[in-house]
Amino acid sequence: MTTAQVVHVYVDAACNGDPGACGYGLFMKHPSGQVERKMEVSQLTHIHEVEFAALFEGLKWARRFGYHQGRFFTDSQLVFDAVNQGAVKRARYKSFLDEILLVSADFSLFIVDWIPTRANKEADRLAKKACFHS
Repeated sequence: MTTAQVVHVYVDAACNGDPGACGYGLFMKHPSGQVERKMEVSQLTHIHEVEFAALFEGLKWARRFGYHQGRFFTDSQLVFDAVNQGAVKRARYKSFLDEILLVSADFSLFIVDWIPTRANKEADRLAKKACFHS
């Protein structure tokens, strides 16, 4: 496959307090240029957990569209480091990372990049909308 067939998924989470009501936003750019948006209220109440959940949901969402090559963007340094190192420092995040690594095994290309929040505006907007409208 060429890079033209790689889906780009931007993920973000937002919480109203930590712990507090949380949500996540996903912004998908198909290789064709078409875009999709998704936001969900999360049952989780801690921002880092929801950041992991957002990536996990983004992976599952891309897979439902039939993609097996994906580039995922997060503004969470914790999630970026955990996925790229294959390890977490805090045990409470291990199950989240394990789920991500399990689903990512279905991808022939799986890249997670860190981006600054200002470059993740649409996923951030969706996450905040989900969080504050819950």
